[in-house]
Amino acid sequence: MHRRDLLRGAGVFAAIGSTELSTFLRPEFGAAFAAENRQAKPGVLGLTGVAQPPELVASIYKSRPGENRDLQGSPLPYVYAFYDENAKKFISPLDVTPTSPEGAYTLTSTLHSFNIKSSIQSQFAKLQNQVQLGFNATAPVTNSDNLTWVFMNAINIFLAKPADQPAQLTKFTSGANDGTTLQVNPKVSIPKGTVNLQVTAFGQRKDGPWKKFFDIIAGAVKSPIISDVSKGFGIPGLATEALQFVDHVIDVYTQQEKLVTLWQTGSLEFAVHKGANARFKMNPGLWTTVDSDYAQTSNFLEGHTIDLRFNSFRILDKQGKAIDASYLVTDLKLDSA
Repeated sequence: MHRRDLLRGAGVFAAIGSTELSTFLRPEFGAAFAAENRQAKPGVLGLTGVAQPPELVASIYKSRPGENRDLQGSPLPYVYAFYDENAKKFISPLDVTPTSPEGAYTLTSTLHSFNIKSSIQSQFAKLQNQVQLGFNATAPVTNSDNLTWVFMNAINIFLAKPADQPAQLTKFTSGANDGTTLQVNPKVSIPKGTVNLQVTAFGQRKDGPWKKFFDIIAGAVKSPIISDVSKGFGIPGLATEALQFVDHVIDVYTQQEKLVTLWQTGSLEFAVHKGANARFKMNPGLWTTVDSDYAQTSNFLEGHTIDLRFNSFRILDKQGKAIDASYLVTDLKLDSA
């Protein structure tokens, strides 16, 4: 069988079950795959998609209700917002001033909570779907080369909740600890001061082919992600050719079971220190990705807070009520490399 036929067949997944995933990510294997697929379009998860145009995205972020350009109906399914814990308010990444000095950094992400909009929750219940959440980071390591770290989680949003926790909210815990840290080795490295982030979310059947896919990959990689409500994996430091291969493998599996799109978009570039040049800026701390239509109607989360008093990590509106929107709350930590 030609390698091209092997990659396009479902048999590759059975092989992954008995082999380290790294075997399939060797440079020579990825390069051969890329040579045969140079014209291929990005897969359904968009791992190899083009980054979002920063100025176009910035113009959408700066829009306000009633203006000609708004977030509703825009190509952005969600927006990023930094939560200033001292001021107790959300800040657009356009208005963030980096506090980290120039240097090389590693990025660690800890997932705290995921909330699903009530209308989508009802739809997912009928489809017997759980949420497949992706968190991907791409950073330039030289003037011409990038590396990408891929994290995927299958979240059981219908797992029984405590009496004081809304049904729409899924809180990530690992044992007695709040949050699920997305760790890989090597860590997400940012040597040049900028990183592209991409968050995706899809619906997948609880007992469908994707469930088997997650079980296989989570057992094969060296960096499984396991919490009380989710199972997943992290694949570290993929060069372009290897990333194309992973994107294609996932696409092959998607053909067996169509995913229900919740969030699907390209990546966005952030500057992580004072000397880096990017339209959007990052500080370490709590970040949210929230439905763009809700961000529009709430004037970019004006007057909103994150509930830290009881560590629920819910987003609350001006009246202190939990909002009805899909959002993810993540703690981004930057350490000197």
